[in-house]
Parts: sequence; structure tokens; C-alpha cells
Amino acid sequence: MKYLIPALFFLVIGCARPVAYTAPPSPTINESGAKSIIEQVFMELPAKRKPDAIAFEDDFIWLGYGVESKSNGIGTAVAITNSVAIVSGSSNVTTKGNSLRIYYNSLGQIDLYAKRDYYIIRIANKEGREFTKVTTYNEAKARKFIDALRYLKNLRAPTSN
Repeated sequence: MKYLIPALFFLVIGCARPVAYTAPPSPTINESGAKSIIEQVFMELPAKRKPDAIAFEDDFIWLGYGVESKSNGIGTAVAITNSVAIVSGSSNVTTKGNSLRIYYNSLGQIDLYAKRDYYIIRIANKEGREFTKVTTYNEAKARKFIDALRYLKNLRAPTSN
């Protein structure tokens, strides 16, 4: 059982190989530059994985993925004559917003992997569980994205956590 989770992780990542990356000792970006890089990389994701909206709050990054509605209904009709019927029905619709919050004080390991002609950035929490994966075709952009996330984490996360 203890080998199941690492095995699933490598199965999901596939044949991706880790890319060694050490952040520069002093930040080379500012807050607005960091937000711009993060937004660009998220918005360049394929349509299936791209968020509808992104917002930078004081404590987290919010990624909006639209709304999801589920409905069910039932109806019945009773014929009174050939041209007249009594109809009764009801339906129930549940709507919820799909979103992801990445809290700065929960950010843990950010890993970079290379697979074929693209790069995978795996963003995990402090416990090592994956928040999300981001892909890009540009290694320099992937490294800037990691730097930007780390910069915002250091800027915004409380030092007590």
C-alpha cells in the first residue's frame, strides 16, 4: 500500500524526467511581473484545462473553471380524451461553481519535469499532495513560472506557517 501512491504518481507523470532547477538567490521579478507570468502560463493551457478566470488575492490564487449544473426531472401525463391531457412534472437543478484556490501558505514543493516537447510543473502542498499540474512548451517560461510562484509565496505567506 505504501508503494501505491508513488506508483500512481509516476504512472500519471508517465515517462517525464525531472529537470533540475535551482531558483536564483535574489528575485529578478516584482509582484506585478510575477502575477503576469502566472496568469499567462495558466491562460495558455489547452482549452480543456485552462481556467475561465484567475484572480490574485492576499492569501491565495483563485482559478475559476465556470459552473457545473446538474438536473433531474420527472413528468407524467394522463389522457382525459383524445385531445386533452393533464400533465404534472417537477425538476431539480443544482448549480455550483468550479474553482481552485492555491493558498500561498500551503504551497510546498514545485517540481519541473520534461516530457517529449513540453514541460510539466507539478504544484504540491506542504504535505506533498498535488494541487494541480501546469504544462508549457517553453522551458524558460516554466522556470519563470516557478520563480513567480515562489516569489508570491515568500511575499504573501505568513512566516509562522
